[in-house]
Amino acid sequence: MLIPNMPKVARKKSEGKVVLGNGNGRLKFQCFDLPESLLENLPGAKMNPPSVPEVEIYVDGDLWEMASSFFGHKNDDSIYIVRRDTDGHLYIQFGDGVSSRRLPTGTNNIVAKKRSGTGKSGNATTN
Repeated sequence: MLIPNMPKVARKKSEGKVVLGNGNGRLKFQCFDLPESLLENLPGAKMNPPSVPEVEIYVDGDLWEMASSFFGHKNDDSIYIVRRDTDGHLYIQFGDGVSSRRLPTGTNNIVAKKRSGTGKSGNATTN
């Protein structure tokens, strides 16, 4: 049954997780490669600028936020950035303890989860 003005919702969902590695609290700007399994069917990989993968990054079980750069962030901001090297490989980079948090030391405590779906959408308004 079709209901007028009913919102169409496509929610993002988390898929399988991939352990990226071990955090080392002594290192500044620690980096991890994003495995190909997280990048399959990435639209616009050859576009300029290229698409950014839809992944969630967890550190010790806490979700960290993706940022476009470290500029303007505080030493306790739990952020990371996505970088692309000259060969086109993607990796994530964490802070230096000044422009964002360093990673805490731990074993297999950096985890990525692939996202799928298109996010929220719809045409309903709320009053």
